[in-house]
Amino acid sequence: VNVYVNGAKVNAAPLGYGGSFPLSPSYVGVASGLAINIKVILNRTNNTPVAGDTISNKNYDLGVNSYTTFYIADTTPNPTPFNPYVVPIQELITDAPVGFFRARFVNMIPSNDTLEVFSKRLNAVIFSGQLYKNATPMVELPTFATNDTFQLRKVSSPATILATINGFFPTSSRTYTVYCTGNITATPRTRVLTTFTNR
Repeated sequence: VNVYVNGAKVNAAPLGYGGSFPLSPSYVGVASGLAINIKVILNRTNNTPVAGDTISNKNYDLGVNSYTTFYIADTTPNPTPFNPYVVPIQELITDAPVGFFRARFVNMIPSNDTLEVFSKRLNAVIFSGQLYKNATPMVELPTFATNDTFQLRKVSSPATILATINGFFPTSSRTYTVYCTGNITATPRTRVLTTFTNR
């Protein structure tokens, strides 16, 4: 897909499944206002658009010094045919204190399951259960001397690990988003738990 803000294309290379733009830690700076138009359009190698290529074409209220991440989502649980649309999630991004990091979890696996994230190092659930297209509040945690393993689990069956992040090693004062993608059944898209750095 390609992304347009007020009619201007902002990404250089097209974004494929699992891709993100821009590379973290960064955001695309755009004008603030009550009617900022954002379009997401399928990229075609022959540059010949067809009906239905526009996934989303909406105006958003983007406040001054605000941060918003746009996710491409779909209906649940396994849409046939695919029916993608855009989900905006606004963020409060501030630097964490020295010796700490901030993070939150976004569930982007289309299903009716409530998903949570467990820290093996802390032996605790650090991100509470969330339904599809929902995000936890930011949590503040101390940085640690060794890396951590995050496990994605169903709240209803925590013994089953759906996906993992191995070797998570946060930097002091940074802010992160942990999110999951794929299909709950792992078919046709395998479940993935990953992160990006907000700041």
